[in-house]
Amino acid sequence: MLTDAQKATVAEVVDRWLRTGASVRRCDRGAAEAAVVAAYTAAGQPAPAFIVWMDSPYGGALAARAVRGRLTPDRLQALLAARPGTAEVAGIAARAVAAITAQLPPGWGDPDATIDPWADPDAVRSLVSDAYYGTAPQRETLWHPLGRRLESALLAALGGDRLSYDMWDDMDVELPAADYWEALQALLTELRGEAFLGPIWQLADRLSTHLSAPAPGDVTGLRVGDVIGTSPDPEGVVRWHEFGGYLDPRATASVIAAFECAARTVPLPGFPELDALLAAMDQVGRWWPLAGAAVLTDRPLRADGRHAEYADGYRT
Repeated sequence: MLTDAQKATVAEVVDRWLRTGASVRRCDRGAAEAAVVAAYTAAGQPAPAFIVWMDSPYGGALAARAVRGRLTPDRLQALLAARPGTAEVAGIAARAVAAITAQLPPGWGDPDATIDPWADPDAVRSLVSDAYYGTAPQRETLWHPLGRRLESALLAALGGDRLSYDMWDDMDVELPAADYWEALQALLTELRGEAFLGPIWQLADRLSTHLSAPAPGDVTGLRVGDVIGTSPDPEGVVRWHEFGGYLDPRATASVIAAFECAARTVPLPGFPELDALLAAMDQVGRWWPLAGAAVLTDRPLRADGRHAEYADGYRT
């Protein structure tokens, strides 16, 4: 399905993402901020009114929660006090709150902002339903709208109404875009493999331990479902609602790289916003492009196939 020249292009893209995702070099923060602002501008979004830098994804998640939820430092402290896992990283949590406080605009936040994600069961059930049916409003400002446009352009260029087969498809039906996507995915396995994603899975487990709000007993009644299956775990949905919406040079690499390969091998019409986003991804660790603000984190000081250590002392 792909020519030798196209396969060489994919191999070049994969190699760059592998190097970017494994990098432990310190970020050039000025260059990173300029690249992030350029990504907002290319996407037709106002530049962030302020940028918060944190030393680890733990601190970044807290900063994103404070920004998205308009939490005052006191409310952020109260949020952490209600999370048992904070005791394991108490010093790191205190330093993170201090760093966030120093970077938020004066007078930031709502003193009555909600900090308990389980306070409204109907709202949680709605979140779970939205996650199940794919109807949740996207909270990540840059990639999700761009990804939708890239998918539409790829379908228009190759023909077909979807990028992958599903259980109801007749495999004999001609779906050129699905054929291309299947062949492309086979060349991107390194970006989905244990060697590359192992540290991210380890980080996810640690962040879940240290950030999650204890669920109020049995929450299975908050699931939704129909003939095609049962909805995701409500606890995971709540955690993503609080701290998700990030881009990461490992965790989101396979998705963004796939469309980068498509843009270069099909080729698709010009997407300068993709070029700008790729430039930003090369300059920073995990980051949260939010409406009106951005939260950026530096790369780890040290990392191997499973573990990482960050400048604020956070470890996986």
